[in-house]
Amino acid sequence: MGIITQIARSRRRRGITAAQVAERTGLKTSNLYAIEQGRRSPTVETLERAAAGLGLRLLAVDIGELSFVSDFAEVIADYDADGAEEQAYRAFMRLNRQLAAAPATTQVLLTYTPPRPVTVEWDAALAGLVEWRLRQKDAPIPDWVEENLGLDAGHWEPWPSVRHTDPDVHLVPGPFRRRGIWIEAGELDAA
Repeated sequence: MGIITQIARSRRRRGITAAQVAERTGLKTSNLYAIEQGRRSPTVETLERAAAGLGLRLLAVDIGELSFVSDFAEVIADYDADGAEEQAYRAFMRLNRQLAAAPATTQVLLTYTPPRPVTVEWDAALAGLVEWRLRQKDAPIPDWVEENLGLDAGHWEPWPSVRHTDPDVHLVPGPFRRRGIWIEAGELDAA
C-alpha cells in the first residue's frame, strides 16, 4: 500500500474531510482529491504537508532486504490465483521465517500496513501468523490482525497434500486455532 493510500485511509478513518486538511495546510481541496484519486502526482513536500494536517509524519525506514506482510500477501494472491498452492505456501513460510528472525520493532514496521485481501483462508493465516510472532516478542498487534476473526466454521490447512497426518489441534498455536487455520507450531518453527 502506497503512502497516498495510507494518508487517504487515515483521513477517512479519522472522519476528516479533504476540505479540513486543505484548511489546516493551505493546500487546495481539489488537489488533495486529485492526489488521492491518482490523477495528480504530489511532491514530497505536498505529502508531508497533507500528513501534517492529519497529525502524521512521514518516516523513511530502511528495512534492508526484508518485505512487508502486504508484499507477501500480493505474492500469495498471485500464486493462489494461478492454482500454485505449493508456491503460495512457500511464500507464507518465508514470511514466517522473516518475522521469526526480526526484532520486535522491525516486526511492527513490517506488519503495520494491512495487506489486501487474498482469500478468507489466507487472510486468516496471515493474521494468525502475525499475531503469533508479535505476541512472542510482546509487540503490539495491528488493528487489521485483531479485526480478522478467521473462518466462520470448520478449519483449513495450507498445502495439506504434503502432510501424511492431520495436524494435532493441541499443537496449533492459539492465534491460528481461533481463526480455524490448522498449522502446528513445530511446522512453523522448523521452517
